[in-house]
Amino acid sequence: MAHQWASIDGITDLTTTEGRLRNFSRICKHVFRIHEYHQLLETIKSDPYIRRRSEKVINRHLKILEKWRIIRYQNSGYYLDDNGEVLYNIVKDIEDSKEELDLMEKIFYFITMFTGVTFAQLSLFLRTIDKEEGQKKNEIMVKYFKLFLRIQTKLWMRSSIEECLTKYRKSGHFPRSYENKFDTMKMWLEELGLIKGLSITRIGRKILNEIDPNDELLSKINILQKRTVHNIYKLARFFLKNCITIEFNYASKDHWELFIKIFKEAYMRFLRPTLGFSNIRSIRRWVPLRLLVDYGIIFEETEFDSFLYKLRRRGIVKSLILGDDGKVAFVRLN
Repeated sequence: MAHQWASIDGITDLTTTEGRLRNFSRICKHVFRIHEYHQLLETIKSDPYIRRRSEKVINRHLKILEKWRIIRYQNSGYYLDDNGEVLYNIVKDIEDSKEELDLMEKIFYFITMFTGVTFAQLSLFLRTIDKEEGQKKNEIMVKYFKLFLRIQTKLWMRSSIEECLTKYRKSGHFPRSYENKFDTMKMWLEELGLIKGLSITRIGRKILNEIDPNDELLSKINILQKRTVHNIYKLARFFLKNCITIEFNYASKDHWELFIKIFKEAYMRFLRPTLGFSNIRSIRRWVPLRLLVDYGIIFEETEFDSFLYKLRRRGIVKSLILGDDGKVAFVRLN
């Protein structure tokens, strides 16, 4: 019987042509310059490093970027979303020919993938790889997709999963569509360094154990996702090698001054000159990323807005504007 909780979403239409995270970064750079769909499509097709010529494949990339809230579609074109502005500023000076993700870029994708729509499918993937260590790929696939018969999900229809498993039992082979889904998620997690082949890495196990210390991922996945969102930079610290990390010290004058310095730099980076306001949603992600990657300081995005009001009381912030969701969307400094 399926567990009864809010239906779990995810990204369903996957093939291994979407397995390279660096290609999403390259597309993000194109979207910064080009918005009209057909022009964007031709630009991506002609990119010698993306190497994707099929319109169908490119559209799958664009849909994934939308799901990750990196781009948005409006007025017959694509534009960078708040998350996309952050990614663009991370990768804009990286050579297009480079294949390996930079550290800040890798952490950005980890945060995006494990706080958003792909949390369930990737955390369950990581858990399955860990629990089935040493098993053959097909056996791991069976265990992974069987999990989705036990939960209410928008990912894959129950009848589709059952048909897939029946075909495997009869033929010994998975349908290509399901193998594609599995292989693409495997490629993403490998690029993040959380798995290697069909084995979990040291970093991957540390992160998994923080997400799910009591091995209750399946039965409490919504609760664990909310907790992960609140502690994502504490998890991201495992990406820093040979670096001692510390949590932001609210009583430290040095930490406050560093926060204000990075905040003001981010304000100018994400400023809307014609409006005179800066995009606080992009700043909210940029500041904790910089604090972690450059200084080893853990500061969670969920605490950011309380700092805004403190900065307002200090006379640094002049005004705050709420978005349609009732949350702070734009900021103006004195």
